Amino acid sequence: MTTEDGSYKICNYINESQLYSLFQRFVLNYYKKHYPQLKPAASKIEWDIEDNEGIELLPNMRTDITLFNGNHSLIIDTKFYSKKILQSYYGKQSIDSSHLYQILAYVKNKDKYNTGNVSGLILYAKNENINKILLDKKIGKNRIQALTLDLNVKWEVIKQELNNIIEDHFSVTTR
Repeated sequence: MTTEDGSYKICNYINESQLYSLFQRFVLNYYKKHYPQLKPAASKIEWDIEDNEGIELLPNMRTDITLFNGNHSLIIDTKFYSKKILQSYYGKQSIDSSHLYQILAYVKNKDKYNTGNVSGLILYAKNENINKILLDKKIGKNRIQALTLDLNVKWEVIKQELNNIIEDHFSVTTR
């Protein structure tokens, strides 16, 4: 630890799962403090199924963060990894398919009437193995994004990036 300016890595005594949890809570609590009107919370999503037969075999779907504004919802799934998160298949780089399938499952089951009023965002903590990621696509009627948040910059830049997410999805004044 030092008081000098520069780039520092967090000490090795914190493991990756603790950092993931810390990142998740940081983003959730930021939105709770600055955008309480969006009711930020981790929420459970029910499977859009016709009957309950075999439902015990389906995994629970619990979001990291869900934000609500009127009839629009934004589901944010936070990811913190020290490794590379883009996968390569025959030389093509892509987002980890399990991350994309997870956010799609959340969004599609939450938007069971296919209104397009539910969006999903995979928010990665940027590290030396992760370049800037920017994916913004409509899949069916739902907007799906993947972004990186650089935590190794000044607080004002981090704050602006988090505010930009809200301004991009909701008609809400930045606080």
